[in-house]
Amino acid sequence: MQNKLCSILKDSLSFPYCSATTFYYLNHIDTPLKFWSNCGDQARRLKNSLFENWFKASYIEDILVGRHRSILCEVWQDTFYLNPYLMHEMPVLLDSLTNKVINSYPMSESAKSIIHISKEGNILNVMKLWPNTARKDSFSFNIGNKIEKDLTYEDHLSRAPHPEQKNLSLRVIDIEVKEVFHVIFDFLRQNLSAISSKGKFERWTIEFNDIIKKMARIIDSSPWEIEDYIMWAFLIREEIIRNGLR
Repeated sequence: MQNKLCSILKDSLSFPYCSATTFYYLNHIDTPLKFWSNCGDQARRLKNSLFENWFKASYIEDILVGRHRSILCEVWQDTFYLNPYLMHEMPVLLDSLTNKVINSYPMSESAKSIIHISKEGNILNVMKLWPNTARKDSFSFNIGNKIEKDLTYEDHLSRAPHPEQKNLSLRVIDIEVKEVFHVIFDFLRQNLSAISSKGKFERWTIEFNDIIKKMARIIDSSPWEIEDYIMWAFLIREEIIRNGLR
């Protein structure tokens, strides 16, 4: 059963993370599946896959900001934590857990990411450390507060323009080289950049072009389509913030 659980989690990593997709959804615009969607939809897809394979699964929601969802999966008497957004391949057994460190993508020889997980009572703390950067993704969950319902349109509408969201991004994993690539539009700086484990590179640089070409190959797209997808989402976001939805 645990091998099947691992297989389902690994399969979920083939779907990109893309915060831009939410704004097309809010504006009732259909989008290509290759771009996939936000962490809420990543969790929903994983939960549905678990149900299809006869696993019992529920959502848990971050209690720090309240915008991030992960999955709890019960297998017999064991409870596992799964989070495709954090890009780990192995489900985390929570029973008797106090502190644990696990690997997550990127996992290349030159750059490795790790996740620190600790549990005290029902409070689960999770922190992903990214290589060669000060970035950290931190979440806390009350695992006693399980959620069964999917996010609604109104939920997405309240979360997507949240002030915590400082950019729109597309992120994909290159399984072959165990690397992670990002393209990000920064709201404050009003510019596009690309990120790999080698660093952050501005638009029009050779490194930027190299990263976005690799991303396009992985999701069967083109560099221009990726840029347009993110930029049009930003324009929709600006319209929502200015005028709301009509």
